[in-house]
Amino acid sequence: MPNLRSSVYGWKSVWMDLADEAKGDFLEENNVARVRVPMTPWTVTFEMHSKGKNHSKILLPFEAKTDFEFEIYNRNWVADAQKKFGLQDIIVGYEDFDRDFIIKGNDESKVKKLYSSETLREMIQLQKAVRLGIQTKGALKQYGQVPPGIHVLAFEEDDAINSFDRLISLLELFRASMTQLCEMGVASTADPRFQI
Repeated sequence: MPNLRSSVYGWKSVWMDLADEAKGDFLEENNVARVRVPMTPWTVTFEMHSKGKNHSKILLPFEAKTDFEFEIYNRNWVADAQKKFGLQDIIVGYEDFDRDFIIKGNDESKVKKLYSSETLREMIQLQKAVRLGIQTKGALKQYGQVPPGIHVLAFEEDDAINSFDRLISLLELFRASMTQLCEMGVASTADPRFQI
């Protein structure tokens, strides 16, 4: 059967296509579907919770060299209102990017360094919606015993991601993000010995 890469058959078909294309594994149990994709030395896990409202996550655990955390998401009227009451929004110095996104982090200079990458900025701007960040304390505890020093690069969307091309573009966004984080000395290229 040809790989149609279309949402005509629903998100599950598209995620199975991703597993085939990226030489990953498709697993499903208890209303949670996962695609694990190798991205040596890491494993990227695409996760869909289908009980109630669909919710997509993409998670990449890695060995951290620092406690750097950040979060970037699309600017909206709620965030603009929250800014008036002190919501952090780091200005990285690229007008269109700063206009379109709220960026928070615990180290402003590292956030600016991360988004100094034109490639990374362009990949984020191509997404219809973004909620991406590094999570540390307790972010992975629901997945079992997490070794010390393991952080996770995480993307979340309150819907099913049912476009093959979008899944591939998000996989490439994770690759570019991890490349930049390793170059910055935030993430290690060592195998984290932990997967979701």
